[in-house]
Amino acid sequence: MTNGYHCGYVSPIPHMGFTDDFTEDDFRVFADAVSNDILNWDGMSAVMRNGGVTYADDGALAEPRVTALERGRTDGLPISGSNLGIRLTDRTRTVPFFNPSGARGEDAFFAAALGDQKVARVPVYTFHDGFMRYSGLLQGNLPLRLGRVEATDPRVVERFYKACLGWIRYKPLLMWLAGRDDFDSRARRVSGELRYLAPRMERRFHLPFGQVAREFSRFSRRVALDEENYEANLAAWEKLMRATVVHGRP
Repeated sequence: MTNGYHCGYVSPIPHMGFTDDFTEDDFRVFADAVSNDILNWDGMSAVMRNGGVTYADDGALAEPRVTALERGRTDGLPISGSNLGIRLTDRTRTVPFFNPSGARGEDAFFAAALGDQKVARVPVYTFHDGFMRYSGLLQGNLPLRLGRVEATDPRVVERFYKACLGWIRYKPLLMWLAGRDDFDSRARRVSGELRYLAPRMERRFHLPFGQVAREFSRFSRRVALDEENYEANLAAWEKLMRATVVHGRP
């Protein structure tokens, strides 16, 4: 398997200003609460400083190298689904995508299911137009510069809010798969941070961010069911792959 780089509007995180009522430290805590192996405070802050835009690294293309992806905190790999290459000559080594009902995270659980398989980072970029601003790209209409994504745009903020709901709905299962022994204590910490920040987020963005905290608690309570569905998904995929290999189907 191979995975490339991505640039453009890779995440629905707008550029925003901070005030005494909603500080950069407040947002850092929120970012840590919803974080995963790809999404974290360092990445979020860099995106915000660039006006919501991630730029390609010329060096990655000028001196193309293939490197192995390193596993992150959840023993998974920081894979992005939009530029993923899967060799299908040995289908028994492929794994399925999965996400809990109503959540995001299919690439994270795909990565978690890979086990000790290696994934190569290849020097290929995908431009991600997360806000559908450049519909003419495929017709060759290339922009000279990318516009900033500001939190003053209500549509941008609503997209960010919905993304937060999707992230937080799959975080409990990701935490559970990373380690059950201290799941309860880690879940209580994240829940407390989200409840503390909810009023500040609501005043800043004028959207019901208290729902993010409630969704985390709801999906934490049902994490065993989500794990059961995750394992059933893996088993069904393995059965399907064995059947296609035996019968020689494409």
